[in-house]
Amino acid sequence: MKATPLIILIPCILALGILFWVDSPQEAATPNKTESQAAGEQTPEDGALILQLVVGQAGSLENDIGNPVYSAPDETAEQAGTLQYNCCMLQAEEEAPEGWISVELSDGSTGYVQSQSVLLKTLTVSDQDPLRMEIARDAVQYLGLRFKRYGDSLNSGIDCSHFVEQIYARNGRDIPETCNEMIAEGTAIPVSDARTGDIIYYDVNDGYGHVGIYLGGGYLINATGHAGRTYPDGGVRICALKYRDREVPQAYDLLDAQQDEQQ
Repeated sequence: MKATPLIILIPCILALGILFWVDSPQEAATPNKTESQAAGEQTPEDGALILQLVVGQAGSLENDIGNPVYSAPDETAEQAGTLQYNCCMLQAEEEAPEGWISVELSDGSTGYVQSQSVLLKTLTVSDQDPLRMEIARDAVQYLGLRFKRYGDSLNSGIDCSHFVEQIYARNGRDIPETCNEMIAEGTAIPVSDARTGDIIYYDVNDGYGHVGIYLGGGYLINATGHAGRTYPDGGVRICALKYRDREVPQAYDLLDAQQDEQQ
């Protein structure tokens, strides 16, 4: 008979204990390290732009052979273009079957290249100068824009020098519209000393030249191709410094030169 009240009290005590535990503030759990952190891989510094590149390796600097880009992971599918030697596309998030790599097309859809002759590269675009980073970020937004000889539109088509000039202008820097005027105004520097946002110049096209914007790590973004060739064969695209027949570039700094003039 004396055990009856105790039997009744035990559930009440347990209930009060649970209620107190739920209402009490809990100590935050320590998040687990990611696999990359556990392996000692450093995370990119704040503000860096990380680009997952698929780099064409078929062909060479001397020819126009490249990797076919298909609309589906099937050699009989419609071809969306050619990924030329040392030219790049962004890797798409969509998984691809074995033997294939998915890439981002200019219209937002997904294309596919065979994996045996492409290089996968993670390009980290980073610079302490916020202006240089803004120029790089702005330029990458226009990947896939149509190349148009003498074109000056970031909407409908553009050529190499107008692309560089307008990206600079969008970020508050006025520079000439032609390649030769740009390099005349800039400071020549070794390519090995080039920083993100510097201009890369090629002495091609019978002295008229070709220009692009340096991203870092041996890659630039430029509007390239003739007679309306579209991405990835032409248009605004990322390429290694040596691509197709363009082998010996020169770098020019127009950003620090303008800063020195303004001070």
